[in-house]
Amino acid sequence: MRHRRVDWTLVFPQGAKVQSAAYEIESAHLDVASHLETRRAETLLVASKVAVLNVGLMLSHNAMMRAIATKNGGSFDGWDASIEDLSEIP
Repeated sequence: MRHRRVDWTLVFPQGAKVQSAAYEIESAHLDVASHLETRRAETLLVASKVAVLNVGLMLSHNAMMRAIATKNGGSFDGWDASIEDLSEIP
C-alpha cells in the first residue's frame, strides 16, 4: 500500500472563524496551515495527513471538512494527493 500526503483546502472569507476551524482540524489529528489571500480577502486552511487513499477515508474526511467549513463560515474547496509514495519516510 502506498502512503500519500492528502491535502484538504477550506476557504474562509474575512471575519469567518478561521481559528476555531483550525482547532477542530488539529483536534482530528491532522496538520493544518493557513494562507492569507490578500487579493480576495480570504484565508485558506490546508489540512494535511499522510495516509493510504481509500474510499472510506475520502468520504469521511470530505464530510468532516465540509462540516467544519460550514460551521465556521467558510466553504470546502476540495482535496489533492501527492504522487510520491511516502511509505518509507518516517
